[in-house]
Amino acid sequence: MSTKEQATAVSRYSTWAGFSAKSSRSIGFDVLEPYLIHGVRGGLAPEAERKQQKYLEQRTLDYQARLTRWAQWPSIPFNQEQDFIDGQSLRPGAPTYSPFVRHIP
Repeated sequence: MSTKEQATAVSRYSTWAGFSAKSSRSIGFDVLEPYLIHGVRGGLAPEAERKQQKYLEQRTLDYQARLTRWAQWPSIPFNQEQDFIDGQSLRPGAPTYSPFVRHIP
């Protein structure tokens, strides 16, 4: 898994995002994966700042294009209530989607 993929996986399930996403999911909404832009920095030299600005403009165009196809945007999978024992630990054999939700042996 690349560094970008790892960062995306962790970002998908960060505590605050996972909590609000889980809340939305529990009332029936699908939760779409976040659109992340990595490597944005401040205090750059003028040439590096221009390069970053061009990169951000390209990412903005990519984001706009993705919004026109939002129905194909991947959603974040969550465990269903029936996947848990007493609402606390995953049942044996239930899928694991998050590094924060695990089976307890």
